Amino acid sequence: MTWKNPTGVSISTIEPEMDYEVGCICMSRTKPEYWSRLGSSKNRSHEQESLGKETIMDIMIEAPQECTFAFTDGSCLTNPGPTGAGEVLYPRP
Repeated sequence: MTWKNPTGVSISTIEPEMDYEVGCICMSRTKPEYWSRLGSSKNRSHEQESLGKETIMDIMIEAPQECTFAFTDGSCLTNPGPTGAGEVLYPRP
């Protein structure tokens, strides 16, 4: 059976998956201890925003050189419902 794209959206411009080594993936099902100090995106103070940037920079600086950082976000209008998601990858040179 051949898959047909029902949306008509072209995926021909998506780059193929790169080869990478999985060596420093740090995933957790619990929130990091610093999380509670950063507020939420809807009510974060300027002080909390600065603290968040400083905290993430400290983590990135202390991580092994071979790490790649992935920042992700997503939302939905209802659950289940229309969704959107995005990511930014920062490989180290």
